[in-house]
Amino acid sequence: MSVQTAYTINMTKGFPGLIADQRPREIDSKVWEGTGTGRFGIFAARGTAGNQAKLPTTNSLPNMLGPIVASHSSELGRTNSVSATEIVISETNPLNIMREGNIYVETENACTAGADVYVRFAGKQQIQTIVFAAELITGNIVNMKVGGVAIAAETFSDTHANMMTAIAAAIDVASGGLTTSTKDTNTITVTTDADVADQDITVVVVTGGVTATTATVTETHASFNSVGALGQVRADADTDAAVAVDWQFEESGIAGAVVKIRKK
Repeated sequence: MSVQTAYTINMTKGFPGLIADQRPREIDSKVWEGTGTGRFGIFAARGTAGNQAKLPTTNSLPNMLGPIVASHSSELGRTNSVSATEIVISETNPLNIMREGNIYVETENACTAGADVYVRFAGKQQIQTIVFAAELITGNIVNMKVGGVAIAAETFSDTHANMMTAIAAAIDVASGGLTTSTKDTNTITVTTDADVADQDITVVVVTGGVTATTATVTETHASFNSVGALGQVRADADTDAAVAVDWQFEESGIAGAVVKIRKK
């Protein structure tokens, strides 16, 4: 009889919210507040009442309580997070939060043992610049696409400044109001609203006139949708969208890895 000597699946060392060891620890009990669902292993912030906890939405360190501990008291459910496998905690459900100790969490990006833990409290807005190589002149017509939608073609009427203002307004109309565009001399800056799909500026073409200048589009700030991501642990501030907390990584890991952290 043959014997199986190899396996394709390894036992995981832990899962988000699992208490990592039997060292001394401090755990508080709270009630979940708000419509956003909590998940094991993410950080919770102080709620409105003293017995409540909620998703962190500011960088206030005193309001950051700690990671949510896995517990059988939470309702079973699934949500789309980094791993899409966490049990969700709905409004008014009880939960446990670790204030001191060691716990497993899922890291949003690659982390290094000994490094500080950061907690996401916000998403990031996409910021793009459109830089025209020269001023627009009589006869110029400007076309482009915003999130795949063509703007209403803008034709030069009187001044370069007014033309730039008109282009900025056309971009915001084409995005369905999901962007705020401003102009400064030869540059238009396009900023998307928070937690919306990217509104990529493409196919910027200037035609007509005695000469037709060119334009360069640059994404200066990448977006990040915070829906389902608030409270997640990561290894950096992500351009002021995450705040350092008094915890540190005990293990290194790649993005999406389950790693151990401890209170300093």
